[in-house]
Amino acid sequence: MFEKILVPLDTSKFAEMVLPHATQLAREFGSEVDILVICEPQETGEGETWSLYMDSQAENLRKAIGVPGSRIKTELVTVPLPRKL
Repeated sequence: MFEKILVPLDTSKFAEMVLPHATQLAREFGSEVDILVICEPQETGEGETWSLYMDSQAENLRKAIGVPGSRIKTELVTVPLPRKL
């Protein structure tokens, strides 16, 4: 029924409240889970922090789903702030 589940995260506990629901759906339907983080361009090194966060959440999801071969992808998208006129 659900082939893919998009999970947008921003490191807040509020955003992470969706993880148990995504876990349940992925387990029941064999869905692929895509973790998405959108952030502003940061100084060098900040991208690595985001990547570590996403990898940690992906590993937690794999363990929680408990199904071998669970498909979990991560994507970090950098969006510049609009310029002030």
